[in-house]
Amino acid sequence: MLDILHGASREHGARRTEFFLVMRYQHSYWWATINAAREDVPSSSTEMGIWRLRT
Repeated sequence: MLDILHGASREHGARRTEFFLVMRYQHSYWWATINAAREDVPSSSTEMGIWRLRT
């Protein structure tokens, strides 16, 4: 089961919004970032990264 422990977002300039998540999955902790493209900016793109945190 995936548990989202914390989430936040912020505007990152006029082109995208950043989301940050800390999650727990199968006794491990994970950190994810999502740079979401804005629909009204045609040239922007969405990027995602996920990393396992050492515990």
